[in-house]
Amino acid sequence: MGVITIHFLFNLTLLTILFFAFFLLSKRVGSIHIHKRTGVLYFVLSLILCSLFSYPIQSEYVLDLRIIPFLLGGLYLRLSPILGFLVIFFRAFHGIDLGFFIAIAFYSVFSFFIWRISPW
Repeated sequence: MGVITIHFLFNLTLLTILFFAFFLLSKRVGSIHIHKRTGVLYFVLSLILCSLFSYPIQSEYVLDLRIIPFLLGGLYLRLSPILGFLVIFFRAFHGIDLGFFIAIAFYSVFSFFIWRISPW
């Protein structure tokens, strides 16, 4: 197995374990407000983990799984504008270059689109 595959499987495993830990905790408490706060905390923490465990291929190419918590948080909790801003903010730590401006355009449009279709 390649280094990239092992790296992505490790990152996906962290996201899955964190997902089950946070939502089992919120189920035990039982309040809907705690459930919403736990969801927000999970998606923000998972975006941080995806940014920390990103894999640089070359100096200007970085691979990560930040789209997964962005999609899940946007579709299930309607947090796509907040998560889109956080993804762009965390992307700025990799450097402000052409990829940063592409991320701004992509996540701005995509967060608005997800925010509009999430009630369906």
